[in-house]
Amino acid sequence: MIALTFFLGRANAACILACYMILIQNWPPHLALAPIAQMDPPCMPFRDAGYSQADYTLSIQDIAYGVWRAKEEGLCALKDFSLEEYVPPYLDSNKLSN
Repeated sequence: MIALTFFLGRANAACILACYMILIQNWPPHLALAPIAQMDPPCMPFRDAGYSQADYTLSIQDIAYGVWRAKEEGLCALKDFSLEEYVPPYLDSNKLSN
């Protein structure tokens, strides 16, 4: 029996890879999603954290196109990203950057 965490991990890894290709490698979403679309079995969608039936789900495609749109609109400016501004003051940013 394959554990549920295996399927969730596949979806997380595929989503991170697609977002990386869009944000860092400047690929359009359809190219970043092409290998993921061929995965068998397909990745599980993401859902809310409730215990009952999910009210909505998000696919990796939904997330990838959202990240691409945010990048196109200038909401994800990685050139201006500052780890010191991002990390809460109670965490040591020196430990996170190593």
